[in-house]
Amino acid sequence: MKNINIFILFFTFIFFGCTKEDEQSNNCLSYKHEFITNVELDSYEINKNEDLIIEVSFFIMNSCGSFYSFDVERNNAVYEIKVKSKYEGCVCAELAELAKQKFHFRSAEEGIYTLNFYTSNTEFITKVIEVK
Repeated sequence: MKNINIFILFFTFIFFGCTKEDEQSNNCLSYKHEFITNVELDSYEINKNEDLIIEVSFFIMNSCGSFYSFDVERNNAVYEIKVKSKYEGCVCAELAELAKQKFHFRSAEEGIYTLNFYTSNTEFITKVIEVK
């Protein structure tokens, strides 16, 4: 009976007492929406199926952060656009950095489109684009 208890204790320690290095690094991974500080574009009119490149500025809060993606929700001709950043790493310099990323807008249909770039949870910069 004593050997069985030692055996169970040994395997409990092996399976639950140690973690893999990859599992520990996952604890220092997070995603966050960043608030947009500025939106720049060269034109408010484009042709169908033509790209309009819009430069979007936002802050990354520390040295572990980087741009991940744009989260875009569309409701007919209204686009709600947020910046999503990825923070990877456990030890980060607490130094905010202004970042810029290009957002590509394109439509196959003519019309007036409203693009709302979020500057807070409830406010945004609005750009109205005409597609001919």
